[in-house]
Amino acid sequence: MNFCIATINYWHSVGFGTSDWRHSTDGLKAICHEKFSQALVEVENNSNVKTYNIDSNEFKAIIADEFTEIEE
Repeated sequence: MNFCIATINYWHSVGFGTSDWRHSTDGLKAICHEKFSQALVEVENNSNVKTYNIDSNEFKAIIADEFTEIEE
C-alpha cells in the first residue's frame, strides 16, 4: 500500500480538498492514499508528489517526525 505526500497548496491546485486529511505539523503538507491521489493527478514522475510504501522505514520516519496524530 502506498501513500502520497505533497504540499497542501499543490493538492488544492489540482482540485483536492484536504480539510479531512492528515497534515504535517508545520501545516504545509498533506498525505493521502496513492489510489485516491491518482483520481486527479499522475503521481509517477511528478515532482510535486512523493510516494512512499507504508512499510518503508523512510515513510515511518516521516510520519513520526513531520505529521500530526490521527484525530478520532
